[in-house]
Amino acid sequence: MIDFKSLASQDFIKGEGLEIGALHSPFPVREGVKVKYVDRLNNEELRKHYTELDKYIMTNVDIVDDGETLATIPDNSQDFVIESHFIEHARNPINAIRNALRVLKENGVLLLVIPDKNYTMELLRDSTSFAHLIMDDHSLSEARDMQHYEDFAK
Repeated sequence: MIDFKSLASQDFIKGEGLEIGALHSPFPVREGVKVKYVDRLNNEELRKHYTELDKYIMTNVDIVDDGETLATIPDNSQDFVIESHFIEHARNPINAIRNALRVLKENGVLLLVIPDKNYTMELLRDSTSFAHLIMDDHSLSEARDMQHYEDFAK
């Protein structure tokens, strides 16, 4: 198991950057690190959407934007981007990574925290192939999206 507090004490997350989709569980960072929180909805809308999180304090959303495109974030403007338990929810994970890299300054850090499938409810599902990710990156499809939703629901 990863000790996130130990990771937070490391020097590689420094300066000013973004965390995408923190909800009620922002990634811990060292004192002095400035994080702006990005989500697809504002806090009021997040509360309505995630009623199961009512008992938790939500991280204040600073920037309402699509975490996959980061359309409002200038190129080469961030020291770091944190995507903790975000990429596995992305419609186009390759493009999400591409855009996170786009907004990073030279020598910036992209921190991806991705769950181990062996410890999730996805354990029995087939893994998504790299070819499938490439196909989604080249041509998103609502029909393929529906297949994803149906597979997940099963």
